Amino acid sequence: TNVGSDLRIYDNYALLDLDGLGSIGSVGGDCYVAWNLAMTDLDGLLALSSVGADLDVARHPLITEVDGLSQLSWVGGDFHVRDNALLVELNGLSGLQWTGSDLLIADNDSLSDLSGLSTLNSVGHDLDITGNASLCESYASAAVAHIQVAGYLNIHGNTGSCP
Repeated sequence: TNVGSDLRIYDNYALLDLDGLGSIGSVGGDCYVAWNLAMTDLDGLLALSSVGADLDVARHPLITEVDGLSQLSWVGGDFHVRDNALLVELNGLSGLQWTGSDLLIADNDSLSDLSGLSTLNSVGHDLDITGNASLCESYASAAVAHIQVAGYLNIHGNTGSCP
């Protein structure tokens, strides 16, 4: 199943999961999944392989991983992963190969592992990794050194202790 335009799932304070969306393989426009305060995972998006425009995964206080995005290979516009307080790692992004514009990973207080970005080849504009309180700055720099970034590479304000 493909969504020809936008998919917006936000401000659902009692929504626990996205399990009913398991057959969506692509979204032609924007995909916003934000402010779903009771949601604990993105597993209902397991079939999603591409987003034609922007993808925003934001402000989920209970999500600890993004394994539901494991089939995602590209995002045509911006890709934001931000303000997910308990998000620890990005291993679910291990299939992501490129973004057409910005990649922003910001203000995820528990994020300490970027190894899920190991297959990301290119970012069409800026790559920003900022304000992740548990992320070691030198580790973040090393984890994304292989990525071709067309714009600016901004890694700052990640205050986690380094080994």
